[in-house]
Amino acid sequence: MLAEGALLISLFAVGIKLEVPLLDRRWMASVRLAFVSVAITVGLIAAIGVFWLNLPLGAAILLGGILAPTDPVLASGAQPEAGGAPDPVRFSLASEGALNDGSAFPFVLLGWA
Repeated sequence: MLAEGALLISLFAVGIKLEVPLLDRRWMASVRLAFVSVAITVGLIAAIGVFWLNLPLGAAILLGGILAPTDPVLASGAQPEAGGAPDPVRFSLASEGALNDGSAFPFVLLGWA
């Protein structure tokens, strides 16, 4: 419960600073980077865990969910400056860093189940 709360607070803090509406097209690069890349990475790490490390499937998925997201410091370090028009690269990196953690969390829960 403590980890879930910390994750929610961290993602909320990054999301507040992004200042881009949810329906804006600039989110597309972040969504592709976060959800597609995390799902592929979790799958590859889980396959390595099962076939190479002989882990049970749940443990392999948990390992993939833990290792797949990027460093959360990237999300806070690359945040766009408030007030001006957001730089597309900085926005993509900051939002992808935040979305990565959120998209990997269901895999962690699946591995625990």
